[in-house]
Amino acid sequence: MSLSEKTIHELTRYGRRKLGDHAKSPSGYPLIDNPELEVDILLGYVLEKPRSYLLAHPQHEVTLPEFKHFEKLIEQRASGCPIAYITGEKEFWSLPLQVTSDTLIPRPETELLVEKTLDFIQTITKPVIADLGTGSGAIAIAVAHECRQAQVIAIDNSLAALTISQQNANRLNVNNCWFINSHWCDSLKSESLDLLVSNPPYVANDDPHWQQTDIRFEPRSALLAGHAGMDAINYLIKHAKRVLKPGACILIEHGYDQQAQVKAAFSAQSYHNIKGFKDFSGIDRVCIAHK
Repeated sequence: MSLSEKTIHELTRYGRRKLGDHAKSPSGYPLIDNPELEVDILLGYVLEKPRSYLLAHPQHEVTLPEFKHFEKLIEQRASGCPIAYITGEKEFWSLPLQVTSDTLIPRPETELLVEKTLDFIQTITKPVIADLGTGSGAIAIAVAHECRQAQVIAIDNSLAALTISQQNANRLNVNNCWFINSHWCDSLKSESLDLLVSNPPYVANDDPHWQQTDIRFEPRSALLAGHAGMDAINYLIKHAKRVLKPGACILIEHGYDQQAQVKAAFSAQSYHNIKGFKDFSGIDRVCIAHK
C-alpha cells in the first residue's frame, strides 16, 4: 500500500480483504464471523476513535506509525489470535473487562449464568455466592455489580487469572467481591454458600474444534476436561454439596450436548429440583440443581 492511500477508507478495504481471506479454517470452521466489524474495531483501537468516526471520516489520513500498528494487528487477527486478546478487552454484561491469554474470553452465552444467579438470589438478604474458576472475573463481577448487598467470592487456581479479575473489579469499583487463589471449593467453609456458580472447563480433550478455531489461543486449563469433557463438572457436583447451605443451589454452564449427562450427575449425587436452560441461540447451556 502506497503512502498516498493511507486513509481510513483504504485501510478498511485492506483489512477486510486480509481478514476475509482467513474467515474459515481449512476444515471449514468459521474463524472470523464478521471481518467488517473486526476491522473497524481494530482500526478504531489504533486511532482511539469510535466506529462512528470511522464511518463519518473515510478520507481521514492516518500516520505511518498508525498504519504500521494497524497492519500488525490485522496480521495477528488473520493468524487466528482472538480480537479480545489483541485489544486486551471484552465486554460482558455491558461491563468492559480486561482479558489476557491467562484468562478465558467471556462469551455472551455465559451471561445466562448471571441472569439465573440474579433470579435465584433476589429473595435472599445478603446472599453469599461463589464463582469457581472465575478467570477474568466476568460472572462474579457482573453479579456483584448488579447486587451490591451480595457477598461474592471469586476463586481461581490460576494466580495470573486472579490478578486480572482483581484488576477488573478495582477498575469497575466493585468492592463486594473477594478473590481467592484455590483449587475449586477447597478453601470454602462447609455450608457457607447460598449459591455456587461456575463456567468450568467442559471441552473433551480430543475435540478437534478447540484445535482448529481461535479458542486454541485460550488457556487449555480453562477449556479441557478429560475424555468426555465432564471431569470438572463431575468434580464440582460432588464437592459442592459440602459448601452449600441446605436448600442452596448450584448453577453450571456446560457444552451443547452435555445437559443430559449433567442432569444425571446431579441426580446421582441426590440433588433435587434439577432444571436446564437454553441460551439466546436456543442451545442447552446451563443446569441448576438444589441441595
